[in-house]
Amino acid sequence: MSKQAIQDSEDRQIKLQLEYVNYTVEEILQQKVTDKKRKVLAEQSITKIEESDGIILSGLNESIVLAQRHQNFLKVVNKPDHPQSLYLALGRVSLQGAQYISTNEALGAALDKFGSASDELGYARLTMDHEIVSKFKLV
Repeated sequence: MSKQAIQDSEDRQIKLQLEYVNYTVEEILQQKVTDKKRKVLAEQSITKIEESDGIILSGLNESIVLAQRHQNFLKVVNKPDHPQSLYLALGRVSLQGAQYISTNEALGAALDKFGSASDELGYARLTMDHEIVSKFKLV
């Protein structure tokens, strides 16, 4: 082989190696760009998921708060010492006021009498209401 042919084959080999290096560099750059795009998309997806989770969690928190309020309301209404009528409530408040003021004073004694009468009236009305309901209840 001649020197010119050897030189030409070495030049082709160098060109092929340079093309391969250029191709590899381009491929690496494209891979890095693709990875960056994936990271950005993943971060956006995570942000969207966090936002939607935040909306869901805030909705759940509101539901929990409402449920707790309802439960607290039911505790108050179903409380055994909760007055069942206006007369029983007035009687209870009057008796508490009489104890606070003292039954030795005129106002305390009046509140005590009013509270006792209101209690009796309240229980009598409850009894009467239960009798009426039991008469009309279908058995």
